[in-house]
Amino acid sequence: MTLFNEAQFARRCAQFCAIVTTAPLVHIGILNMSTMPEGYYAYGASAGREWYFNPAMQFKDDSVSDADLILLNKAFDKVEDLLENPDFRNFTWIGSGLQKHYGHITIAKQDVNNSIPHRKSMLLFEEVNKIVNEVDPSGATLTIRENEYDIKIYTKVRRKQFILEIES
Repeated sequence: MTLFNEAQFARRCAQFCAIVTTAPLVHIGILNMSTMPEGYYAYGASAGREWYFNPAMQFKDDSVSDADLILLNKAFDKVEDLLENPDFRNFTWIGSGLQKHYGHITIAKQDVNNSIPHRKSMLLFEEVNKIVNEVDPSGATLTIRENEYDIKIYTKVRRKQFILEIES
């Protein structure tokens, strides 16, 4: 079956078809990787914080402010510079690599084979933590979370009288 036939089949079986992912929408995201014909699917990316229906219909979560995105972009640029360092370059080649999502950044710190020494992963986390503290010294906008394989930098979303931390 060709991709066009698969897309037509999906369209016949459902009134609305969407692909939702935690991957970014663009900048080596789902739109860059998709080979589906235009118009058959909507794409939800960055855990549903950005949507693409067609070139004229694109939406983003408006709870992330422009000022917060500016800080997140500064952090991304500094992390990107860090990963250009030969001591850290291998982190771009494993797992998630470096991904710029809408509202957060993902940096791989380990792969499924645990090929990165724990000490080196911890050093990466320390350097990323320094970057976040440099970009957002008050800690009011950005927060860091880590799991077994990734480090994530999130924006804190302000709603009414309280703050929610977005996690995917």
